[in-house]
Amino acid sequence: MAEKVIVVSIRESAVVRPAEEPSASSDLNFFNSGLLNQALSKALVPFYPMAGCFKLNHHNGRLEIDCNLQGVLFVVAESNCALDDFGDFAPPSDFRTLIPAFDYSGGISSYPILVLQVQVTHFQCGGVSLGVGMDHRIADGVSNMHFVNTWSDIARGDLTNITQPFMDRTLLGARNPPQPAYIPPH
Repeated sequence: MAEKVIVVSIRESAVVRPAEEPSASSDLNFFNSGLLNQALSKALVPFYPMAGCFKLNHHNGRLEIDCNLQGVLFVVAESNCALDDFGDFAPPSDFRTLIPAFDYSGGISSYPILVLQVQVTHFQCGGVSLGVGMDHRIADGVSNMHFVNTWSDIARGDLTNITQPFMDRTLLGARNPPQPAYIPPH
């Protein structure tokens, strides 16, 4: 039996920016791409670093998050396959088609390095996947899930359980001068 080639075609692509003021939505259709787009825009208000992009600080050579409200790449795609074609979800190369990919043919500096990308993929079987690509440098796993859960709550119109993210990074600052408690053996 020949292996089926999975093809994902982009239907539309947009950069979603934070909304001015969040408002509840009464449409409970979770896989309505417009609703997800609108809810994402509202979730980006308290999670504004997710709408930024990475930039190089030329003074110290460090990569920083520029909270410039650049936005989040939001892609709606369709696939020629069914969810069952993924089997036990073992082939990682097929999964890459479910998260937005950038075309860097013009050079990496020609495209903003966004910290968050989203793709809604519709399958022939009627199934839908939500692919979320987040850079781990912006937040840990718990914080990323906090964002996704907030986005989900907003999409459902449930604003009762939303908690604000904790953005005080000074707690992570190194001592001046650094005082390591453990020095690994050479």
